[in-house]
Amino acid sequence: MSIKETLHEAKIHAEEKLDNLEERFKEKKFSHELEHQMKKEVRDEHHLEKEINHEFNHDIKEGIKEAKHEYKADEKEAKHFAKELNKDIDEFEKQERKDQHEYAKLLKKQMEEEQ
Repeated sequence: MSIKETLHEAKIHAEEKLDNLEERFKEKKFSHELEHQMKKEVRDEHHLEKEINHEFNHDIKEGIKEAKHEYKADEKEAKHFAKELNKDIDEFEKQERKDQHEYAKLLKKQMEEEQ
């Protein structure tokens, strides 16, 4: 083999090696870009989930706050109703005792008249 042929083969070998290096570089670059894109998608998805959870928690807190407010209003109304009911019961019992007292007086008076 002549020097010219050896140089030519070395040149071809160097070009093939360069092509392989360029191809490997492109593959690594593509792999890196793909990895970067996947990480970005994961971050975006995590951020979206976090935002949704925040909104969901906010809605739940608002619902709990509203339910607590309604409960307090119902509790206040129930206390007022119970107070009015107790007042009516006391008034009824007072009237009942008064009626019994008058009836007892009437019976006593009637018994005294019969004797």
